[in-house]
Amino acid sequence: MRKPKEYAKVCWCWEDVKTLRPDWSGQRCETFLQKNSKHIAEAMVSTGWDALESLLPETSRQSRR
Repeated sequence: MRKPKEYAKVCWCWEDVKTLRPDWSGQRCETFLQKNSKHIAEAMVSTGWDALESLLPETSRQSRR
């Protein structure tokens, strides 16, 4: 069976965190991402579902639950 294509991937790196916390070291930024990766991913998935629902035409929407 063929794997479906994936779209709208998002990745974060320590430099992204550093833009918000310029006084933090790169290592501290990395540690933050490691400790919070699950929470960040959950928030991105939730926001992605909201975006899909708002962008789909009304007649095509179905509940995801």
